[in-house]
Amino acid sequence: MGWPYEFKIGTSVAGLAYLPLWGIAWPDTWPYVPWAVAETRGDLYRVGFGYPRVVWGYDNMGQGMLYSFLRLFSSEDDASVQIYIRTYKDTDVRINAANFKAIMHRPVDGQGKALHARVRANVAAWSNVKIEFTGLEEQ
Repeated sequence: MGWPYEFKIGTSVAGLAYLPLWGIAWPDTWPYVPWAVAETRGDLYRVGFGYPRVVWGYDNMGQGMLYSFLRLFSSEDDASVQIYIRTYKDTDVRINAANFKAIMHRPVDGQGKALHARVRANVAAWSNVKIEFTGLEEQ
């Protein structure tokens, strides 16, 4: 394992850097799904289709950390952006980290993300922030 986890982000594979170097904490959760959708066949078995996806979940996030993700978008109108990440996948007996080209989707209010005030620090913070990556292609 890396420092202490293998989570990285960047605009290229060569530019991947550990999240703390971007001002981003390690995610609290990181569910990985090896397909985009699962459909039930006629024999009631399910089959997965499409690219893998992963969601980095944060219970709480300060405005500065949220900005570290948002600065990867070229404009406020962009709902998604191509990015490179290193994250965990659990498609084998082991849980391994791998590099991926992915589409990162902007976290928006109304999709779980909520603003709340940190009383002690008197600053804005966010709760239940999900950074979703779809279309994962292993690099």
